[in-house]
Amino acid sequence: ETTYWYRLKAIDDSSNVSWFSNRDSAKTLASGSPPDTGFYKFDAEDGLANLVINGDSIVVSTEQKYAGSYSYKVKGHSGTTRVFMEIQNWSVAPDTVWLTYRVYIPSGTNTDQGWMYLSNFGDGGDYFTFASSGLQGSGGNVTGWQFPFGTEVSTNWSTNTWHKIEVMYLKGTGANAVTIAYVDEDQVYTSSSGDATDDPDQVRLGAINWTMPVGDAIYYDDIILSERRLPLD
Repeated sequence: ETTYWYRLKAIDDSSNVSWFSNRDSAKTLASGSPPDTGFYKFDAEDGLANLVINGDSIVVSTEQKYAGSYSYKVKGHSGTTRVFMEIQNWSVAPDTVWLTYRVYIPSGTNTDQGWMYLSNFGDGGDYFTFASSGLQGSGGNVTGWQFPFGTEVSTNWSTNTWHKIEVMYLKGTGANAVTIAYVDEDQVYTSSSGDATDDPDQVRLGAINWTMPVGDAIYYDDIILSERRLPLD
């Protein structure tokens, strides 16, 4: 693991220079360690290590990849078992969590649901809709993005390409919990809820509440948990 820190100086149009700012720092962790207050990245280059897999239809694949040589492939199957991967038991459960990931949806992807989770947060095994991300289905096909409480989003929707999804969960104390979602860095959703008072300590990604037929698949890559939004691409 490595800790990085920085301080800033500012200069105005008259060339006045400020003092150094307070120091900020972040820690990048060795793959396989539980996340803490720094960044934590799951990369398919490391295989399925340190992911808890539900079902037997998730593999690392070279068919599609955002970066490197591999991605996580969530395959369709003939059974009814839901197929997803979990990142469990974070060492710290912060009040604010950002989940950033890349997802690839092939054209013609089939579904047995009208609303499909791609990700959701949980606390001690209790997973919630608030701050989830997902897909919209119509006529048996995947047709768009879906965010909590039935909000269908078409912004930046397309198949056969990689998309960047960002979801922020801010724990509430009363009625001020907040979730914000971005697709390809465009904000597409925001909502508040008084019920979201949990500290999430796990997240799952995949075909969480739906199944695809044999031959279909979706792909994930570069799954990152952080306490702040990552720098833009």
